[in-house]
Amino acid sequence: FTGKSSQVDADHVVPLSYAFQHQGASWSKELKQQFANDPENIIIVSAKYNRQKSDSGPSEWMPPLQSYRCEYLSRFDAVMRKYGLVHTSGELRVLKKMHAACKLPAPFAA
Repeated sequence: FTGKSSQVDADHVVPLSYAFQHQGASWSKELKQQFANDPENIIIVSAKYNRQKSDSGPSEWMPPLQSYRCEYLSRFDAVMRKYGLVHTSGELRVLKKMHAACKLPAPFAA
C-alpha cells in the first residue's frame, strides 16, 4: 500500500447495524462487544468503498472487484452463521442466486 492511512478503514464484513436489524438487537452487551471486535468480521478496506457499503448486506452491495465477490459472500455467511443472524425473505431471494453463481451452499436462514 502506498497511499495515506486515511484512505483505508477497518470494516465490519457484517456491519454492526445490519447485525442489530437481523436479530442482534437482543444480544447482551458482552456479545455485541465480541461481535464488534471479532477478527473474522473485520477486514482492511478502501475508505471509499467502506463508505459506499455503509450498513448494507450483500443483497444491496458487493465489492467492486468481481474476483473477490464470492470470497466476500462466503465470509459474510460465516459471520452470519457464527452469530445466528438471519436474512429477510427478500434478501434470501437475491442471495440464493448469488450463492448459486458462486457455487456456495445456500445462505444461512435460521
